[in-house]
Amino acid sequence: MPQALRHAIPAIANLFIGQFKDTSLVGIVGLTDLLLATKQAPGEPLWRSIALEGDIFVALIYVAFCFFISRCSRSLERRLQHDQS
Repeated sequence: MPQALRHAIPAIANLFIGQFKDTSLVGIVGLTDLLLATKQAPGEPLWRSIALEGDIFVALIYVAFCFFISRCSRSLERRLQHDQS
């Protein structure tokens, strides 16, 4: 089992990242979807000038979470490699 888990960790992490990207980040909490909010922002006169910044902010949130998940996966892989030797 430990050998199978060690080989499956990258695939599991990739699936988790894919699921995270496919689902709405804020939908879990029950608030308005981040992407929907940034799509609606250019329609508002006050937000029209900063619509690009909203898209960049949402992209940074997704990148930060995916980076965190991949680092956790890499740490788990290293720990399992160390336990084997």
